[in-house]
Amino acid sequence: MAIIENESLFFELFPRKYSEKHEDPFISSTLGIGIDGKGVFHFYGELLMKSEFEEILSNIEEILSNIYMMLKDEINNFIFIPVEPIFKMQVIKETLTLYCWIFKFQTGKPREHRFYTNKTEVQTFYLQLKEEMNNVLPPPFLPK
Repeated sequence: MAIIENESLFFELFPRKYSEKHEDPFISSTLGIGIDGKGVFHFYGELLMKSEFEEILSNIEEILSNIYMMLKDEINNFIFIPVEPIFKMQVIKETLTLYCWIFKFQTGKPREHRFYTNKTEVQTFYLQLKEEMNNVLPPPFLPK
């Protein structure tokens, strides 16, 4: 389970199980966000496709690579819009150590939530999510 948790934030993204068999299956997942002790979003279901999880990991990895290597520093943010438009996510590197995450939710009344994390929290989240993606369970056996 990939989690960022501090005194004002709880953010969890937890891929659980492929829901169907094909090249790019949806993965049943949990997405939960709590800010200042209040739950602002919680979802369990077929949230993201396998390729979308991989895109999130790739974008976070590119941002982290630029920080650690101090290379071109061309990637300062990314916007992620999944196939199922329940939410949009943007991560912006504001300084070398501070990141702003912006979630725009499309379900119910449209709303936007922002929270800030540091470099260590982003790196830990990335490593946890990468590990989870290596251990996502296959779909359950269904008799014919």
